[in-house]
Amino acid sequence: MNLRSALLIVCGAAAILSSCDKATNPDAFNYTFQNNTDKQIHVDVYGSMDDYMNNANPVTRGVASANGSFVVRSSTLHTDVPYYVDWYSDDYTYTNWVSREDLYTAFNPRFTASVQTNLMKLESETDYARLLCLDGNHTGTTWLATDGFTYLYSNGGSDSVLWNNLPQNDKFFQMVFRKDFSMTYSYIAPDGQHADVTLIVRTDGAGTPAGSTTGHLSLYYNSSKYSESGQLNKAGDIYYTLSAPSGTQGAVPTTNMLVTIKDVGSFTMSRQTIN
Repeated sequence: MNLRSALLIVCGAAAILSSCDKATNPDAFNYTFQNNTDKQIHVDVYGSMDDYMNNANPVTRGVASANGSFVVRSSTLHTDVPYYVDWYSDDYTYTNWVSREDLYTAFNPRFTASVQTNLMKLESETDYARLLCLDGNHTGTTWLATDGFTYLYSNGGSDSVLWNNLPQNDKFFQMVFRKDFSMTYSYIAPDGQHADVTLIVRTDGAGTPAGSTTGHLSLYYNSSKYSESGQLNKAGDIYYTLSAPSGTQGAVPTTNMLVTIKDVGSFTMSRQTIN
């Protein structure tokens, strides 16, 4: 048998298998992750939010080249089953790990696939929040206060107590970021016990503008931007510095940041661990 005949047999067999697949499963389809950016994008798909949170047990992984696509068969992504997608560029500045402050709805990586819903467009502003909070493709980071001040309330008024004047217990202020955009800060209560408060992180709508050397995140009391009475649920702000102007190759957030939390205080935070 010559090479041309062998190739004809292989192609014929592939056509038959494809026809059989469509005949036995008329709902078969391709799900396409369409990369509309100028950077290569990694796509990780998980079968549960818990797996997504822990970077565990991906259903499928792939790469969409710049302005290219990553295509997954419906034999992998089943119809109307919830999946959770995490996508990011090599430098993590293009990503779906954003929870934009200008949008009412909070971050949700969940999607479903079907014959009718079989395309996801990957589009992104430059943003350094993922590098700051997750150090790229980890599941979180832990930060500890090294300076700052707290608020002291008395007789209906308030004053600030500087770091050097704070009791040792009051200097303990720790923050832990997680992949679901929650942030828990811990402190030592007056009774000497550790106490935790969880807030929600929101990213700026425009990302990090090109040439900027600083970045900003907002903190909210819960996933809703507004309370039932219409009041803004904002709890505070995070300000960080970049090692080089935004858009510069190799630019990353430094390992220190400033956080201010309403009715609590303002702290300089230093990154301690990558989780």
